[in-house]
Amino acid sequence: MRCRRLLALFGLLALFGTGCFGGTANPSYFPFYLPPGDVIETHAKPAGQGYFNDFDPKAVSIEVTPAQCNVATGSDHVLVATVADADGQPRRKRRVEWILEGPGEILEVDESGILPGRGYLSNNQRAVSYTSFRAHAFDRGTRNPGDDFRIEAGQTWCIVRSAKPGETVVTAYAPAVHNHDKRTATARITWGGGSSSNDGGFPPPQVVRTGDTAGRRRDGDAPGTPGLPAKLTLAAGAPKSAAFNKELTLTLAAGNPGGFETTPVTVRLTLPGDVEFLRSEPPATVNNDRQLAWAVGSVAPLGKQTVRVTLRPMRKGDVSLAASAETTDGLQADARAGVTVGVATLQLYADGPEAPVAGERFPVAVTLNNAGPAAAENAVVWVALPDGLAPAAGGTSQVKLDFGTVPANGTRKLEAVVVARQPGAYPVAVNLNASGDIADRKSVTIDVRPASAAGPFLPSPGVPLPVLPDREPAKAPALTPPPTPAARPEPAKRAVLMLDSLDFPATVAEGGTGQVRVTVRNRGAADATDVSVVVAVGDGLRATGGTGADRTAAESLEGSVTFRRIDRLPPGATAVFVADVRGVKPGAARVEATVTAAGEPAPLREEQSLRVTGK
Repeated sequence: MRCRRLLALFGLLALFGTGCFGGTANPSYFPFYLPPGDVIETHAKPAGQGYFNDFDPKAVSIEVTPAQCNVATGSDHVLVATVADADGQPRRKRRVEWILEGPGEILEVDESGILPGRGYLSNNQRAVSYTSFRAHAFDRGTRNPGDDFRIEAGQTWCIVRSAKPGETVVTAYAPAVHNHDKRTATARITWGGGSSSNDGGFPPPQVVRTGDTAGRRRDGDAPGTPGLPAKLTLAAGAPKSAAFNKELTLTLAAGNPGGFETTPVTVRLTLPGDVEFLRSEPPATVNNDRQLAWAVGSVAPLGKQTVRVTLRPMRKGDVSLAASAETTDGLQADARAGVTVGVATLQLYADGPEAPVAGERFPVAVTLNNAGPAAAENAVVWVALPDGLAPAAGGTSQVKLDFGTVPANGTRKLEAVVVARQPGAYPVAVNLNASGDIADRKSVTIDVRPASAAGPFLPSPGVPLPVLPDREPAKAPALTPPPTPAARPEPAKRAVLMLDSLDFPATVAEGGTGQVRVTVRNRGAADATDVSVVVAVGDGLRATGGTGADRTAAESLEGSVTFRRIDRLPPGATAVFVADVRGVKPGAARVEATVTAAGEPAPLREEQSLRVTGK
């Protein structure tokens, strides 16, 4: 009887100790007989002077992982907090308060323990938990082992969910950390759109994590490590520039850096109204006006599924192509490609040597500069030679230079080898023709100097002159010097200005800064004078200033930078101009450099595209 009373008393003490004054509880089964217990909210800091002091000097920082990620709506997302000491070692039984801002709610929090003061939910936006004494593995009860997660000693967790797209910020606060700069850590969660099912519902619940030990990758783990959940990425590849009304190839690649195979993936592409769809490999399963879709199947770990789409842009300017990918269980990814559409704009340059000598071979250099966003095709240049000049290889009085294709924003150079038959000043006509009704004409004057006068004939030393019979020895005829040719004026020296390069970084972040460098060179034999350089930028960029070749500040407007003129650029000298730009809008932005100088028949221009990336 006494034993029974002691057992009953012990049972009552157990009930009181666990705070079980609630009216109902879940059923109990062996060996899990302890009831859930009541929730007793506690203060975050000790009473008395401890509230105003560093009551826990061992706790110095808190970390929450993953700190930033994209998650499908309707999915369960696990956040793990770690409270550490000065050596980075996790500390046990430290309080962590969770505060949620934005769409969604805290669905579950770490309530492990026995006493009533263990973790609890205050409401859907606030919760309290305590770091664990030992490691725990959590089996979510599904067939997918990628749903499971694990925490180590000194870590705690909470699960959040949102049915609406948007961004949620979850703050993990450790009251035991005395340093106010290190007592909080935040996680930003971007919730994607809902499921694509016909009934408008949300995808099946899914736990998203980034690896073992509370979402932090262990040493040696890499993408594709077994145990990491399936992930979905999407890449869109297209040339930076394309020809107007010509074929353009876009490549969409759905990848999986996770450790499990994804569920079937659908890739979608939204076409702007000025882009025509021609074909794709594989064929599109849905082609509804401006919407294309491909069912590409599952993606294996570290694998990818690729779609190649052939399009035709029908207008000039910047074209944005937006694509998306989604699995049947709600994983989502987006990608975007920007293409600058236009036509080729060939610039023709011709140059010859300063003063070749009659009888010698010399080159006539021809340069084609394509400053447009499209390649120039079937480019042919004819170099027409007047009497007195001839092709070194023989043939007619014209030399054909077949340039073929000049790439967008590219330059090609060929030479016509010529021989001078006699001295004189000869105008050489250079004619350009290319596909797309591209034509241009230039003329360069070649001043050919005479060869040095030939010396008198003298017999070889020791060889006597011939003697005729019965006659006096013949006398050598008097040698008369050849007539001195009339002095010809030296050819006028001139400057030859070249836009050597237009350099800038491949990308500039929105809100970030970059520099555009323009290099100008004088290839001629005379000074280039009154040299002026202007850098203009498109809508996605803003010009903020610059430094000229003479180290003076440049004048800047919103769309251009004008540098101070250079009075004199000596032969062979180069000048570098640096323009400062800022990214203001994602996409492809135009960058154009224009160089003018006294005596130049036309401005030198080069145009390229700079990509501004989003934040």
